[in-house]
Amino acid sequence: MIPPLVELALDYYRDPLAYGHLADGAFPLPAGFSEQFSALGSALSPLHIDATALALGSSPEELEASARFFARHVLLDPATTYYRALGVSPRASHTLIREHYLFLIKLFHPDRLPDATAADLACSRRINLAYKALSDPNRGPSFNLRQPGAKARIRVSDPRDFYGPHRVPIHAADAPAHARPARAAWRTALVLGATGVVLAALGIGLWAFEPARPLRLATLPEPTQPPRPRYLQPVERLPQAAAATLSSAPAPALLPATAGPAAMAEARQARVDAAEIGARIVNELQIAVRRGDVAKLAALCAESFPLGPEQLRSLISPNQPRPVRTADPLWLTLDDMQWHSAADGRINGRGRILISTGPQSGGQAQGRNGTVELELIPVAADYRIHRLQIQDD
Repeated sequence: MIPPLVELALDYYRDPLAYGHLADGAFPLPAGFSEQFSALGSALSPLHIDATALALGSSPEELEASARFFARHVLLDPATTYYRALGVSPRASHTLIREHYLFLIKLFHPDRLPDATAADLACSRRINLAYKALSDPNRGPSFNLRQPGAKARIRVSDPRDFYGPHRVPIHAADAPAHARPARAAWRTALVLGATGVVLAALGIGLWAFEPARPLRLATLPEPTQPPRPRYLQPVERLPQAAAATLSSAPAPALLPATAGPAAMAEARQARVDAAEIGARIVNELQIAVRRGDVAKLAALCAESFPLGPEQLRSLISPNQPRPVRTADPLWLTLDDMQWHSAADGRINGRGRILISTGPQSGGQAQGRNGTVELELIPVAADYRIHRLQIQDD
């Protein structure tokens, strides 16, 4: 389940004007905000950010940018309290304060944000100052006071008002209405009525002198199909004799330094195609393993290399006689994959792998990480996994 604060931060990042009340420091945080902010930090952790981005149809980069935008405008205003700066309540424990501090400083730290602006550096200083003040065991209620000139208009905020969009400021309806004299109102109505009559007469005159236009186009353009991505285009298969000849032939040498621009461009395009195909296969493999989709796993692998949940569990502890619990869900992550294509049409990849289980009934999680080698072979109009080998660190 996606935490509501993750969706709110993403919507606020995409349409700030619809949530203008969030940037108002006088608009207090709703009850339970500390728990929701902790859930936001957990959903954007390195272990869960990919699944969260996939569920929301976004990207990990956009989720981090939305969380940074939300924290900068909602929590880190200079006129707010130290508690609001870290997203905690005055009764929060030191553990919760430290957890929120680590998440916020990771978003704004200059070492993790190469293109940090002056506003980001100011936010980083505010976070450190708030954590230093709230970590003091002798802190008192003075830390909850606002700076002079910033008075709250309301003391308690309804979560429905906080999480919902407000195109009009929430307190605009409370502004006193200024009554106009009856004569001024009558004069305004008369001017507006006369203007409407003049505009209507001009519109009728222009319509009368304008020639009639056909309501339908004489010829409709024929619909065209958009081009398919290169990695989804069908692969031309060679005859069996030609494929055998290619598989037995020695590997071609690297391009010489004096190779022409056309040869170098072709080699570069082959590397790009291999990277696109490999990234797509790896992404579908990770999703199928996390969802336990046995049919999708079978569709991703070649017939000579069946890869199901039992085979994946055997990869976690290959040298242990006791198998991994079949009730535990599997988790697979592949990072830093480098792809290159061979002369016979195969695609080889090498990178880092983490495969583990998450216990459901009090068991102990098991995992394995190391270097992984993947080999993809062309099958029909797509590629399939032919080999998956893990080498421990």
